[in-house]
Amino acid sequence: MDYDKNSFLAGIAVGRQLKGWASGGGGERPIEPVNYDMLKSRIDGTLHLSVESDCEEVVESAFYHCGKLPSVSLPNAKKIGASAFDTCAELTSANMPSVTEIGSFAFRGCGALTNVQIPIVESIGEGAFSGCGPIGNLRLAELLTIGMDAFYTAGLTGIYAPKATRVLTRSFQKCESLTEVDLPSATSILGYAFDGCTALKTANIPMASGTPVYGFRGCTALEKVFAQRSTTIGNYGFQGCSSLTAIIIRDFDSVDLAPPVSIGALAFGGTPMLPQGSGGYFYAPSASIEAFKDITAWKSYYNAGKFRAIEDYPGVLD
Repeated sequence: MDYDKNSFLAGIAVGRQLKGWASGGGGERPIEPVNYDMLKSRIDGTLHLSVESDCEEVVESAFYHCGKLPSVSLPNAKKIGASAFDTCAELTSANMPSVTEIGSFAFRGCGALTNVQIPIVESIGEGAFSGCGPIGNLRLAELLTIGMDAFYTAGLTGIYAPKATRVLTRSFQKCESLTEVDLPSATSILGYAFDGCTALKTANIPMASGTPVYGFRGCTALEKVFAQRSTTIGNYGFQGCSSLTAIIIRDFDSVDLAPPVSIGALAFGGTPMLPQGSGGYFYAPSASIEAFKDITAWKSYYNAGKFRAIEDYPGVLD
């Protein structure tokens, strides 16, 4: 049995009225939510659930392990509780246009999920979409915080979150379909954030205070990084990024070059960015390049001619 009686009743325990319908076999058949036996009898892989307009929250574990649930429409819900749809293996679509908060593990393990609509979400909790299916490119205009393991191993292809300031540990680790990251306001990016994202080509993290340990390790397709204020690179930060040829450091100031500035162990191991590497360069304003020669961490890169004028990088100043 895929639906757990207690889990289903938890969804209506706080006065939120749920309704369901089963399609096929000559039309839609209404299902009374409080009649669990009737609901159970209709589970045939075509059951859908929606929420009435007065529902503002789906409580914790409300639909945990509902293995046959194929779609969810929550037009007025503002909060999705922890593990609310955890391990709904056949869930393909989640329409949540009013949701601002998604709790920990809310959609974890939804391997069939391909369509997610969360346009005004502000917070995504720990592991919320970890292990999810090919959910594609997400443009999250109001997102502020991306939790630990939020998209771990998910089938995400792109992320654009212009207001997000915090990216926690392993948020996108091993997202092997991820090709583009655009986080223009992120100031804090923690370890392993993009570790193992083998398809990632471009990362825009201009406000990041530094590149974290193992931040982009093993991103073998990564070609360029816009890290405009980042002059500190953590251990193994870009290790194995064999296609990396450009790191753009555009808008740094005296604070960014003040101690401590460091390049961690094997930060650029196996990349063209090493002093002895070929084809990889750091691009900075021509008037500022000279400052790097007196910084211990960057001196060998400067002496090896690894800095070039940002004015010579196509499109950066357009």
